[in-house]
Amino acid sequence: MLTTASKTLVYAFLSLLFLGTAVSCVDDEFDTPPLEGQDPNLTVTTTIAELKQMHVLGTISEITEDIIIAGVVVSDDDPGNFFRQLYIQDETAGIEIRMEETNLFNRYPVGRRVFVKCKGMNLGDFNNLIQLGYGVDVEIDDNTGEREEELGRLPVVLTDDFVFPGATTGQPDALEITLDELDQVGTSEFLISYAGRLLRIPDMEFVPGSAGVTFADAENNQARNQTLKDCEGNQLTIRTSGFSDFAGELTPTGRGTIQGVAGIFGTTKQITIRYVSDVDFTEERCDGSGTGSGDPITIAEVRAAFASGSGTAPDGVIQGVVISDRSTDHTDVRNLFIQDGTAGIVLRFTDPHSYDFSDEIKVNVAGLELSEFRGLLQINGVPLLNSSKESETIQPIPRVTTVSDLQANGEEWESTLVRLNMVTLSGSSDLNGTISVTDASGSVDMFTRGAASFSSAPVPSGEVDLIGVVTEFEGTRQIAIRNLDDIIGGGTGTGDKDTVTVLSLREAFMSGATSAGDVFVRVQVSSDFESGSINGQNAVVQDETAGIVMRFDENHSFAAGTELLVDVSGQELSEFRNLMQINNVPLDRAMVLGSGTVTPIDVTVETIVDNFEDYESRLVRIVGAMLDGGPTYGDNPDVRDATGSILLFTRGGASFSGEAVASGEVDVTAMVVQFEDTKELVLRNLDDIN
Repeated sequence: MLTTASKTLVYAFLSLLFLGTAVSCVDDEFDTPPLEGQDPNLTVTTTIAELKQMHVLGTISEITEDIIIAGVVVSDDDPGNFFRQLYIQDETAGIEIRMEETNLFNRYPVGRRVFVKCKGMNLGDFNNLIQLGYGVDVEIDDNTGEREEELGRLPVVLTDDFVFPGATTGQPDALEITLDELDQVGTSEFLISYAGRLLRIPDMEFVPGSAGVTFADAENNQARNQTLKDCEGNQLTIRTSGFSDFAGELTPTGRGTIQGVAGIFGTTKQITIRYVSDVDFTEERCDGSGTGSGDPITIAEVRAAFASGSGTAPDGVIQGVVISDRSTDHTDVRNLFIQDGTAGIVLRFTDPHSYDFSDEIKVNVAGLELSEFRGLLQINGVPLLNSSKESETIQPIPRVTTVSDLQANGEEWESTLVRLNMVTLSGSSDLNGTISVTDASGSVDMFTRGAASFSSAPVPSGEVDLIGVVTEFEGTRQIAIRNLDDIIGGGTGTGDKDTVTVLSLREAFMSGATSAGDVFVRVQVSSDFESGSINGQNAVVQDETAGIVMRFDENHSFAAGTELLVDVSGQELSEFRNLMQINNVPLDRAMVLGSGTVTPIDVTVETIVDNFEDYESRLVRIVGAMLDGGPTYGDNPDVRDATGSILLFTRGGASFSGEAVASGEVDVTAMVVQFEDTKELVLRNLDDIN
């Protein structure tokens, strides 16, 4: 029935040969699939378990007989935790189908029945996980010269010859099993009967080191394994892709039921979830800790308990919005300010937390210490496991007040947001330390930690509106801003230095200048460092006049849309391969002013080419274009509209370089660059293709 694998990279070359003519017939972006459909006229000959039993681990074998299997889709690649993988299950087992096609959720949504003609496909395995694919991919190790083979993926152009969507049957049934029962299953039986199936496992929780942390590394797009356990101590690995939509979400700290697709790596049993909702951990942990199901109480009730002389918080769970901003380091890594509809308070955790500005969190405060630190009330020693993120929400509307009213009501308003309008700031040239905030009714101190990312920002001149958190330090009422967005209006506060436009820097360079004068520049970042589409030290920036590349002296983390005030005094103006740059800018000279959205300029290809210097390093959009070439973005296709063509360049290190080039008419948003004499466009991420 099965023969030793003889397919080689010929399949890959054939796929590429056909791709140029056939890809236009395959559309990865479909309308919402019908909720009902008909099964194809195919007769199932073999169960999935029977097919998997035909495989010999460690081999890649071609299926030579007319075998047809059918199963219901249990995976979903839309949230990004599965990639070019389609998992189907029948009543006996589940299996992964390795596919070149992306956006599988369009044609194969969860719950759709799928039929597979297996003849001509191959069975293989990856660290014991049995897979169904096509052909053999061969790689030669550059160092050893050794030949390595792995099971190939089903090419897009051949998908319709082997995989046939059927009727949508509703949500697939998950096999409910306890972790203790799963641990009793031997490896051989697990490979056949459990791996690839949708499992539901009750009474699970993340171990302390995996609870209250991010599912994966979203910043660097790195996958992570976290560890689950039951109340008997049995453990299970959960693996999450760094590209998943929920990679940066915090793992829950309670206990409950998890469901996901079972897998294995060697002898380590794993589970992979499709969505955050696959983890329903709302009960108390096995040891009674965690947010659990305690009765809700308000922050005002907690504060009232302290005012009545209690040194411990009452039994209950508070829920509120994080109003501090850990990304700017304006508070200690273990502290945060939280506010509900009644009051605010400081939480001091036992370890650094991962809660962000605007996260809505729930915290079990029963029996925790209530105390004042330098006069500021806090709930002290909060275990991370006693907290969980509920959602992201909007910030509370700050209470609009005057300085005199703030002084009079400071105790009641402590650790909540207020807004002071038409105030002036004085007492220092920068925000670091204590400065005075003054309006017509009086003055109050504003304090900024030296560790805050914006502490060196200049104090704005003139009248401003100010948003901040009400605090106290040893009997002195204070206000603290979280980031520079909390200061609205005012002058730049840059002293004797002027703030100039990007266009003026470009014109100075064209006139022979090799360095910038004693000036600031205010710009918005248009590039996306997270996707790897540009070098980590570079940022493509622009203002309303022009664009330019800013090369820092180290890697930065300025997201697209970030507004910066940069001291470019004396910095080198030069060209790198004909692309103009401000070179070697110290990273600490860039001050974050806020964030927003960069709006591209609608242009034609001809307009870019004919007026290239005007558009260099600016974000543009070409409407109604076609992408010629490929098959991937890393192959640098051309962007073609009715007026001409221009190269679309993608770095090999970009996260999307291996993605298939979009077919049909698209709108392309990109940055205008050049490399030596070649005029180019550079995508930031795949959201730039619409």
